[in-house]
Amino acid sequence: MVTRQTESMRLKNQVAKTEVYLSGAGVLRRPINLRCLRIGRDRSNDISPQGVGLSRKHAQLRNTSKGWIVEDLGSKNGTFVAGARVERAVLPARAELRFGGVVMLFEHCQQRYAPVSTTLPGMLGSHPSVLRLTDFVRRVAPTSVPVVIRGESGVGKELIAQAIHELSGARGRLVNVNCGALNTQLVGSHLFGHVRGAFTGADRDRTGAFEAATDGTLFLDEIGEMPLDVQAQLLRTLECGTVTRLGEVKERTVSARIICATHRDLEEAVQEGRFRLDLYHRLMVFPLQVPPLRERRNDIITLATAFLQRDGGGYFLSSEAEQRLINYPWPGNVRELKNSIQRATILCAGSEIMEEHLGLAADPFGRLQPPTGREALFAAIVAQRGNLARTARCLGVSRSTIYRQLKTEGLDGLSKQALLDQAQERSSWSGPAGNIA
Repeated sequence: MVTRQTESMRLKNQVAKTEVYLSGAGVLRRPINLRCLRIGRDRSNDISPQGVGLSRKHAQLRNTSKGWIVEDLGSKNGTFVAGARVERAVLPARAELRFGGVVMLFEHCQQRYAPVSTTLPGMLGSHPSVLRLTDFVRRVAPTSVPVVIRGESGVGKELIAQAIHELSGARGRLVNVNCGALNTQLVGSHLFGHVRGAFTGADRDRTGAFEAATDGTLFLDEIGEMPLDVQAQLLRTLECGTVTRLGEVKERTVSARIICATHRDLEEAVQEGRFRLDLYHRLMVFPLQVPPLRERRNDIITLATAFLQRDGGGYFLSSEAEQRLINYPWPGNVRELKNSIQRATILCAGSEIMEEHLGLAADPFGRLQPPTGREALFAAIVAQRGNLARTARCLGVSRSTIYRQLKTEGLDGLSKQALLDQAQERSSWSGPAGNIA
């Protein structure tokens, strides 16, 4: 028989053996030592977070026999757990809570010591793919091995590189080189440096990125765009640990950790002779895949709210705007989301962001948003006129994945036109494919 006294003792022991944390919206991460914690705008509450849409007495967290629960106290703008509005809900070990427009993080840990943070500097998100990426970043950061960050444009590859550098404890600085923004001569000059007179316009000596990143990190963005002759020089530097400035014969010792990023399919580039196989194997020690935003939709509102709070002005999202953000395909990923929020704050006359303020097209760039599975594959092939490279980018997968799916369907080895004909027969999408010229 369970009495009130034994239940009270059990709860007391539970509190002693676990630690609960609440953070965000101006509240520093700290343990909760109360069995009931009230949250609201009024200062009489236990916590009064910063933000808009918060009622005077909004919600409370309580420790019960079923675990920690959150209860709405009749608030105007609602209480949400992982994006779903609730009146009362049992909380998991880690949950994103939203009180009106205020987003906070709840953590229930089964140890007396504070757990290692599951977030990265500058990164937000609680999707399993993000947490897995965070774990990989924390594991590889203290090492010196090369890292290749892969993902679509706008997913935040540079933020991952910055996080690896910050967590590495390196004494030197982080040096960025965008290989896709420079011509062949300038890439070599930026990486290895040059001496005066090495080429037209070289009116003074220049220290290269490798030297500037000594005892630090060299981040090579868009590594897939690097010219082949510069790839050969890069490979030599990685193997020998020395650089030679353009126009000079003297070798200089360098020691910089290499992090690369690309949205290209490097395996395809190797097969087509646009990327050196030996450099590929030298760099691909620890690849990291950053998920596109459409695959982590439960993080969208968290990110949007963070961007709104960063812009200031007390903005919050209407329910229609939230639904639009969640349903939008986000071809430009987090970068596009940030731009949309910035646009909305300019157009919004009050504090509530409406759907029309976001400026999101119903079908961005006329892109196909097909269903998943076989139908998605065939619809994408039709939409991309049989071009498998574009089909892979459309679906957000590698080209090798497309080949494997085609082999499973018995369609490998077909010509482009034959493949397109088969895809049209098997797809319900009736877009403008036509014959291939």
